[in-house]
Amino acid sequence: MDDALLRATPLFTVTDKGEVVTKADAADTVPGVAPAAWIQGELKAKAPRYWPLSQGANARGGGLTLPDPAGADACFDPRSPAHNFTAQLQYEARFGYEAANRARAKYRHHGKGFV
Repeated sequence: MDDALLRATPLFTVTDKGEVVTKADAADTVPGVAPAAWIQGELKAKAPRYWPLSQGANARGGGLTLPDPAGADACFDPRSPAHNFTAQLQYEARFGYEAANRARAKYRHHGKGFV
């Protein structure tokens, strides 16, 4: 919070109408912008660490890629380290319901308890 305040405090002023906007002579910022617009347009670009990508529930943030079309259906194989429900949904969205059903059928009896 201290860092954000240090960035914002010298940039803003209160107009005669009582509105808070960026100063006309502030360096490296658009003049006359409301705080919410400044946060969306500038602060998020200059300090993205305030808005980290989701890391909960086995999420991989923006780095999770869709499977490639060359038969990368290991996300359906329960024995594979690539087994991942989110990737299965992405596979189905990308290649269609029938392709996902074929991949599910391919690995149907390959559960962790099966040999």
